[in-house]
Amino acid sequence: MTLLVQLNSLEATGLIRLATVQPELEYLFRHALVQDAAYGSLLKNDRRHLHQAVGEALESLYPQQCDELAATLALHFEKADAHEKALRYFALAAERASESYANTEAIAFYESAIVQAAHLRSPTIETRITVLHEGIGDVYKRVGQHEAARAQYARAHDLQAAQPQPDRLLQARVQRKSGATLTPERQFAAADVIWDNAEQLLGTLSDESDQALWDEWIEIQVERTWRYYWEAATDEMEQICDRVLPLVERRGTPAQQARALGVYTLYFFRRERLVVSDATIALQRKVLHYAQEAKSPPLECDAYFGLGFYHLFRRELPEAEENLRAAYALAERMGAPVHIARSANYLMFLARMRGQVEKARSYFPTILNNNWAGPMADYTVQVYACEAWMAWRAGDWDTTEAKVEAAIARIAHGWKVYPLKWTALFPALGAAVSKKQMEKAAEWAQLLLAPDQMALPADLTAVLETGIQLAGQDTDAALIAFAEAIQLGLGYGYL
Repeated sequence: MTLLVQLNSLEATGLIRLATVQPELEYLFRHALVQDAAYGSLLKNDRRHLHQAVGEALESLYPQQCDELAATLALHFEKADAHEKALRYFALAAERASESYANTEAIAFYESAIVQAAHLRSPTIETRITVLHEGIGDVYKRVGQHEAARAQYARAHDLQAAQPQPDRLLQARVQRKSGATLTPERQFAAADVIWDNAEQLLGTLSDESDQALWDEWIEIQVERTWRYYWEAATDEMEQICDRVLPLVERRGTPAQQARALGVYTLYFFRRERLVVSDATIALQRKVLHYAQEAKSPPLECDAYFGLGFYHLFRRELPEAEENLRAAYALAERMGAPVHIARSANYLMFLARMRGQVEKARSYFPTILNNNWAGPMADYTVQVYACEAWMAWRAGDWDTTEAKVEAAIARIAHGWKVYPLKWTALFPALGAAVSKKQMEKAAEWAQLLLAPDQMALPADLTAVLETGIQLAGQDTDAALIAFAEAIQLGLGYGYL
């Protein structure tokens, strides 16, 4: 009896049905219970042989599609107890899932690969397991689960450390990534210790050193620059950029060019007190070019965000919106909460600068629903500041002051330097002027002009300085000056 005759017989009994004839015949069980009963009736040994046969048949029939079939092949070889092949295909399925940002599936496949690896004994198996733990850590890091990521990186590091000849480059890499999970939590000192250890693992490098060692060293320095950016430590940022950029220009990959030049633009942004020059915009366009050349969605997301961010601070709102929306779309595709919250926050900024109250408010849920991912995803300060702005526009001075107080308190609790206090201080100034509280207005104006704050336009700065000088002498004249400052602030999109 041929296979086709048998299939026709089963179809006639109603146990299976024809699903498709193109490109090949495909049948399905009519009911899951029938499928379970048929499968359960097989002896375990027969099941193993059948799964092995199916897996090998798929490999033979579709050799060019094994990557696409990795998950299916892994399951068949797992049930066949063919641990080596199951490991290989689970690892491949995990990589494909991670690359497509199917984060939950990627973690499950990595974990299944580790289970299969536990059955094997070979000189390289510990290194393969190390890489699997690193892969899980990368997914957890992307989705903002930093503690879980560190646990996986620590496991990867310890596995290598226990080997007679550990892979020091691999150890350094997972150390660097582990330190990078501490930056979003502002645990900068702890991150420094880990990166110091990573550099020690690389050893002293020279022109004759392997390129892979230099690549990792560059990645560590880029992470350090980000750490200094968040603390507004521009001298330290400059020192690292001076060391790294010539090296990246000589031997850097497109991805490294994007990352290194990206932090270089941030150095100028901090140094110039958040004033964005034409040169910075041009440099950020190069960052986007390299990110696209690297074909890296995370780098493209950062590059689009940076370009939108800089245009926003130049008050070039159409260009800001275009790039921030591109960053937001990529962040959602990746399932990256820090990137989602960050993009949503500055889209809220943009709506505020346009005077679009309800549009700005529409971003609140997205911003607040992602703050669980750590301080770098927590833009609650800006939500409070935006609520203060909304209350000021509505003429509700008491609510304005309450929201300003909440924003300032949160800044004091979580930030060493926060150069965007203007987002709360301008509504505070507006409320003080409306209530004719000149001494209070002068206090807010002095904070706006503090050297650690964003540099304001020259005309606005001059009027604020005049108001401060007059506040203790001539309250009527001070009121006129501060009222002019409010009008200028409206024109610049600060109110």
